[in-house]
Amino acid sequence: AEKDQPEGFISFMEGMRCARAGDHFRASEYLDISAAQMDDDYPRAVAATLSFVNRIYTFYDTRQFPSSDLESVLVRLTSSKFAVARDYWDLSSHLRIVLKYCAARGADEEGYEWLAARVADLLGEYSAGSAIRREPISARFSDISSRELAFRALLSGDIPLPSAEALRSTSRDRTIMWVNKVREGTESAIVVITLSPGDERPHINSVILRSVEAREAIDEAMAANLDDSVDKVSRLRDWMFQRSIDTTFPLMIIPDRHLWALPWEAIIPEHISSITLMPSASAARRIVTQQTSAIPIVAGVFD
Repeated sequence: AEKDQPEGFISFMEGMRCARAGDHFRASEYLDISAAQMDDDYPRAVAATLSFVNRIYTFYDTRQFPSSDLESVLVRLTSSKFAVARDYWDLSSHLRIVLKYCAARGADEEGYEWLAARVADLLGEYSAGSAIRREPISARFSDISSRELAFRALLSGDIPLPSAEALRSTSRDRTIMWVNKVREGTESAIVVITLSPGDERPHINSVILRSVEAREAIDEAMAANLDDSVDKVSRLRDWMFQRSIDTTFPLMIIPDRHLWALPWEAIIPEHISSITLMPSASAARRIVTQQTSAIPIVAGVFD
């Protein structure tokens, strides 16, 4: 009987009924209530995750993503330890939908350009920063699974939505460049967000990969199979560096997890002498502000 279930279960089930009926807006409202009533991290994270997914479906159906509403939805998601629910639903594709929309609107409207950079950094944190990619556990009671569950509990911390102020502070002495591959209808697109020291707002450019040759070039580069073709490397450079980079400052590149294998040392323009690849600007900020231990400590995390 539902009345015997933990608080929040009835709202969760009502939200799932609305989702199955196609009423994604009401589903997200019920799931928000459910997440607020849950005491444990995992069910709360699942409810918050499904609320976010249904809210994105609502926005996607109406083609209207008000920046204030998107920020509110993202804050609710990230305040619920959503990475804990990763085995239930990988949100990378949904975050890319938000990123693509914000990047498209950010070229003309204030508010979206900063939100695009913040979502890109959140995506980096989720994909390769605070959270790591994990496959679902099939045998929870085996010794290996028990160790994996304990390790997962160690790594599944909070991943907050970074603020514009935090990103601007990180870019005071370096240029930050987020590079993501997203879907643009039936085609792919490369979205590059650049934030240089002193910029009032991030600069966004998007390149749609319409030709077969363009898609093949990026696929080969992502698979680390790109040959020594000067033309292909030059094409990648043209996509990534449409905005000139101030060589006075070091460059920090934050690739989408699909783009880590790109030959970045060959792609960067010759006049850029210092580059760093990071999973997110937030990760770089944590490293910079890390206090030095009285006793040096080295921690290794291995596959």
